[in-house]
Amino acid sequence: GSSELSTINFYRQIKLVEAGSLWNEHHKQVLCDVSGFFPFTQPNMDQFCKTYLEFIKNIDVLGVWRVGEENVADLFNEHIQLINLPAIEPYYFATPWSSALKGKKVLVISPFTESIKKQYEKRTLLFANKEMLPDFELLTITAVQTVAENTEGFTDWFEALESMYAQIAKMEFDVAIIGAGAYGMPLANFIKMKMGKIAIHMGGATQLLFGIKGKRWDSFPSIKAMYNEHWINPSEAERPAGLDKVEGGSYW
Repeated sequence: GSSELSTINFYRQIKLVEAGSLWNEHHKQVLCDVSGFFPFTQPNMDQFCKTYLEFIKNIDVLGVWRVGEENVADLFNEHIQLINLPAIEPYYFATPWSSALKGKKVLVISPFTESIKKQYEKRTLLFANKEMLPDFELLTITAVQTVAENTEGFTDWFEALESMYAQIAKMEFDVAIIGAGAYGMPLANFIKMKMGKIAIHMGGATQLLFGIKGKRWDSFPSIKAMYNEHWINPSEAERPAGLDKVEGGSYW
């Protein structure tokens, strides 16, 4: 996501060549409030960047914003395929990649699993293209939601990440779809490198695949045009405290 990319770009371009504590409130807002990293300390921010920079090497296909990826391109493996970001969102295409999920065991990792399970039950009503959500075995893990200074009882982001690794390791599935803030890319890396399975990190767009609206997309004509009476907003239980700090509540 853009929060993670801007953070690691800052780390590579400035932090590594200057001494001192350079992480400030802007970085806290970008990575912690919006994407769920915590707590905000100089060593923690450094370690987060080191973690991401290590995992970048393992990406096979990357949807790019084209607003800074060139600054980490030297870390990409030689076989990586770069694609335009909308290519990871199947509802933009007449033949959606999600149609290939038919008959699979699909693990979805998201803070919105309650709504996702509810929406999947009426999948044939969500999109005009019925191939968008084919018949598959839906499995879910509710992602830790630590945006806007929520902690869910964890000491830090790294502990929360390890707890999700442990949950995933117990699951039997064919492919994972992930939308979990700053946890997303490390979770995808774990699934590929430790379990040898396919992971698709859709990020925030994961909820759209299941007909779940969000404030950020209400002003996107191409997305809003897909809304119908069967689309919903995340449930009250899926609304974290302080959500207005997350780009004005963009996912709710």
